[in-house]
Amino acid sequence: MAKQKTRLTGLFKTKTRGLYTGTVKDEWLDNLVNTIRKAKKEDKGVVFFLWKVDDEDSKASFNLNADVATPYEGKKGYGKPKRKPIELDDDDDDNDEEAEPADDSDPFEEEDA
Repeated sequence: MAKQKTRLTGLFKTKTRGLYTGTVKDEWLDNLVNTIRKAKKEDKGVVFFLWKVDDEDSKASFNLNADVATPYEGKKGYGKPKRKPIELDDDDDDNDEEAEPADDSDPFEEEDA
């Protein structure tokens, strides 16, 4: 039986540096609920896949999918792969000019009258 990942959303770049947003459409919510129910029934988790979109015609920067997790039977002992941090792509910093200046003020502090 082939796995069928559930598409959740496309993620779009915002004006806030490093922030991408997307909304799960109402018609896709049932698929997500079914994926979660299947995972619970099998006592497994849900794994999320974040795919970078290389298609220049797409407005989305990433696509987000979900599926029932499968157990990871990683190598043991010598030669075991080490987890490394994900390196940023060069184009991930192209929001620098659009970034809003940091506001370090306390938004809950009362102003002097």
